[in-house]
Amino acid sequence: MRKKSPKMVVVVLVAGILSAFFLTGNATATTAVAVDTEFMTNRATAVVLATVVSLEIFNDAAPTEIYTFTVVDVQDDFKGKTKGRKITVRQLGGRVGNIACYVPGQPTLRKGEKILAFLRPSKKDKARFCVVGMAQGKYSVLEDGTAVRDLNGLHLMGAGQERAREESRMPTDKLIEKVRAIAAGESRQQNADQEESAR
Repeated sequence: MRKKSPKMVVVVLVAGILSAFFLTGNATATTAVAVDTEFMTNRATAVVLATVVSLEIFNDAAPTEIYTFTVVDVQDDFKGKTKGRKITVRQLGGRVGNIACYVPGQPTLRKGEKILAFLRPSKKDKARFCVVGMAQGKYSVLEDGTAVRDLNGLHLMGAGQERAREESRMPTDKLIEKVRAIAAGESRQQNADQEESAR
């Protein structure tokens, strides 16, 4: 029996929703419904402007279940109460030894990067967050004041595809203003609903 080289890296491709292979022949993409800023703001429990501080990678019991835990330092929040806190984003994927797990369409978080992210508690770990809409929910904030997101690895479907692409590069202050307005409208609606139910 031939022994495998210990230097061989095993790469596992994980498509969380549906591999675009079935639709387009591209096996390195994940099919996801295109969502806009309003959907992501409403879906998120926290929308933050933050800097990536550190990344740690852990291997669960199953050899292909590798998770990356990214700590971000929140400078400002536009929804939720996370300003001034360090919070952790939990993502499937990473590399441990000779095994690498890659999730097409997952947002990439780099140490030292400034980001604007739409977050909600992870279903499997309520103490940590996940990004809403996969790569759609994470913007890199550039030095020139532009917010951009990388949708490579995502095969978008649905009526919102064009808007999702239009919103993938925009002035950061314009994006923040939009998020604040949506969050304020959501808050007013919740207050109105509570008043109605109290009658």
